[in-house]
Amino acid sequence: MAGKFSAFDRQDLPYGFVDGHALQATILIPKKCLNGDAQACPMLVYWHGGGFIVGHRTHEPWWSTWLIDLALSQNAIIITPDYRLPARLRL
Repeated sequence: MAGKFSAFDRQDLPYGFVDGHALQATILIPKKCLNGDAQACPMLVYWHGGGFIVGHRTHEPWWSTWLIDLALSQNAIIITPDYRLPARLRL
């Protein structure tokens, strides 16, 4: 079974550093944009869920199918940054 991101070219890169730790972002570019079939590709920014406590930018189960379908239908480039999560608490 193909993953939700199979119709995209994926690029991971740091967009900032905090205390020497890189904050990563993933850029998902529809393959249609890469082969010249699209004139201009809009951008969509997706912040993953998790209440600023848990999560990861490319955790596929948290990505709605409608969002992927929307991006592909509009040839939209998706930028999905990670953000700092709090330290884990041990009770």
